Amino acid sequence: LKGKSSREQARRSLGIGEGDVVVLAYGALSARKGIAELVGAVRDPRCPRQATVLFAGVQDAGVRALHDDPAWRDLEAQGRLRERDAFLDDEGEFQAYRAADVVWLGYRGFHGSSGVLYQAGLMGLPVVGCREGLIGWTVGRHGLGEVVDVSDRDALVAGLARLAGDPRLRRACGERGLDLARQHEAGAFGRLACDAIGEAVGS
Repeated sequence: LKGKSSREQARRSLGIGEGDVVVLAYGALSARKGIAELVGAVRDPRCPRQATVLFAGVQDAGVRALHDDPAWRDLEAQGRLRERDAFLDDEGEFQAYRAADVVWLGYRGFHGSSGVLYQAGLMGLPVVGCREGLIGWTVGRHGLGEVVDVSDRDALVAGLARLAGDPRLRRACGERGLDLARQHEAGAFGRLACDAIGEAVGS
């Protein structure tokens, strides 16, 4: 992730208030990314009022259709939903993460890993992750945030509330995420170096 914006500049550019706890959903946004579930959980009266959603990335037709949903409109009216429905350049991507407090990985029916998980780690941000697959396993094993059943509204609201209401928990999860992301980067570099050496020796 590359960029120059400070946290204050990033949040100001997105119209985010100082006391807001921003939950970022980043990338190509579709129903599979659990967007409707996130909107519904943040709108739930049990979710802390400071929780705010930031959607950053190109939305598909299914997500754009949610704009007419009462939950979406209600969050917008409350100033608790921000969006950048576009492909983001490096600075725009950096601003989205810089403005965030929590990263959303509550994907549905997804069993692989995610680059967003490691981007969150590099920015020292905790995550809310789906229970299934490598995301759930990684988040749970390394203590990177909350692991939830995305289809369970009660569990989802409770996970969001824990992170939104506890800055020390967010910081601790973010620090563990940063450690893991740095190890991942080092491992990736090591594999590339070994591959290069192997090719040179074999040539």
